[in-house]
Amino acid sequence: MTAQRTRSTPPTEMIDTLEFNICKDLPPNDGPANDQCPSGSRACLTKTNKKEGENDRIVAVIPLATSSSLDPKFQALSEQSGFTILLHGGSYPAENGTPQIFNLTMLCGQEAKEPSFSDYNSLTGTGTVTWETPAACAKENKDDPPNPTPDEPSTPSGSGLGWFFFLFFLALGAYFVIGAYHNYTNYGATGWDLVPHRDFWRDVPFLLRDLAQHLITAVRGGPSRGGYHAV
Repeated sequence: MTAQRTRSTPPTEMIDTLEFNICKDLPPNDGPANDQCPSGSRACLTKTNKKEGENDRIVAVIPLATSSSLDPKFQALSEQSGFTILLHGGSYPAENGTPQIFNLTMLCGQEAKEPSFSDYNSLTGTGTVTWETPAACAKENKDDPPNPTPDEPSTPSGSGLGWFFFLFFLALGAYFVIGAYHNYTNYGATGWDLVPHRDFWRDVPFLLRDLAQHLITAVRGGPSRGGYHAV
């Protein structure tokens, strides 16, 4: 964006041109490097002296705001709708100069207007631009706030009973594998002899049958008929 003003300084006139971009660095122009602000400038004030019959002469180029010294400040206006943005730059002149400040005052307006160059105070190093635009108006949010979505119940990754059976069968498998390896390496066992505690596992079906008979008898209330005895 560009804001400009003309000051009468007979027999000449002074054109103050302030280019700014609060979002990114200003691009270089086609003129000589010493007639424009250095790379990294966000706001650049150029003073051009004009005299009839003579070529224009740039008498000052002032970087009001630079990315390296930006330190942005934001403040709402108290007397009218709008806000102020302050961007900072280095010292001008570079040696023993005054720290520069770019003051952008955004005013609420029904229609967007061109930025207006308000003032440059050389004592404080502050250049002020006023910009009237609808973008500076406070907006009332008339939309109803969205209803919060209740958290969906999380699906459990596994029940305690499932983990119990998983660990049980894992331990049972490890028992058979390690036992078979032990019988093979120590006794040279093969076939059914590889099963650890083979006699116990051979009797398990009969033990389970005997247990079932005792449970049925206890439920029915009848006398016990004896049980299985391993031979």
